[in-house]
Amino acid sequence: MTGAIGAVPDTPWPVGSTPPLRDGVLCDDGRATAPPQVVAVSDVARVGGTRAEHWTSATQQP
Repeated sequence: MTGAIGAVPDTPWPVGSTPPLRDGVLCDDGRATAPPQVVAVSDVARVGGTRAEHWTSATQQP
């Protein structure tokens, strides 16, 4: 999985696949997506309508 670069998430891999995208990968508070057993972390994860656009997100969220 790739992360985001700058303010635009780099999410070409799931386009056309099951994780819903809207300025990042949509997920719940536990970073789980609609498809079972798929999670998103770092600045590509959109939780509660926002993304944490900082490099420390990758180490703080898992």
